[in-house]
Amino acid sequence: MIARRLAVVAPLAAVLTAGCFATRGDVRLLQQDIARMQATLAQQRAADERARLEEARRDSLRAEEVREIARVMAITDDSVRSLLRQFSRFRVSASEDLGALRSQLVQVQALQGASQQRMAELQRGLESRPVVSTLAADSAAQAAGPPPEGPAGLYRAGYSLLTRGVPVSARAAFSEVLSKFPDSEFAPQALLQIGETYAMDRDQAAADSVWALVVERYPKSPSAPTALYKRARALETAGQTRRALDLYERIIREYSGAPEATLARERRGQ
Repeated sequence: MIARRLAVVAPLAAVLTAGCFATRGDVRLLQQDIARMQATLAQQRAADERARLEEARRDSLRAEEVREIARVMAITDDSVRSLLRQFSRFRVSASEDLGALRSQLVQVQALQGASQQRMAELQRGLESRPVVSTLAADSAAQAAGPPPEGPAGLYRAGYSLLTRGVPVSARAAFSEVLSKFPDSEFAPQALLQIGETYAMDRDQAAADSVWALVVERYPKSPSAPTALYKRARALETAGQTRRALDLYERIIREYSGAPEATLARERRGQ
């Protein structure tokens, strides 16, 4: 900017050094040069002022941008701190909930283990129930003397043959109970054991038919849910899962109070 001003003033200085030798025309030219110089200086000052104002405006805009960035950063910082506090609280709460959940899971697993053990004991007891009942009857009969001629004596004889591995002779004794004493309390159990003799002979179709007959003839007898359960277990072992499930459902529906219903629920779940 100083260089431009020197460039304007230089012609004037040259004229002034000419001094007294200037003519009237020279003076007029000098006045025109001065006027042009003044106009140029005015334009230059105006341009400098505009440049100064533009620079001030840009500085103001930059300052505003800096303030806005600082404000956004402050808000972001507050949000981050709030999220960190929330996360810390959540982590503590989640840790407490996880500890409680693990404790409950341990309790559930313990109860489940006890339940499964109880189911296994119940199942073993059920499957051995006919054996236990007949052995008890046989022991009582031996203590009292020779077995009487009747359904109890015939049933004990059949069971003794069955336990000794003579299914054909045992089946004959159980069949005699049915033919001579069809209305006795031993009849349903005798028919159930006939099914066992066929199962021992590996004739599963005949065993299934006999157990189905137990339910048909003696639906109110305790032997009925036992026969259904034996059929279902045999079908399940043979891979006929759908038919086995149908029988489990029937036991649960028609004999809900029997021990076999509890076992049927367990087998259905498995």
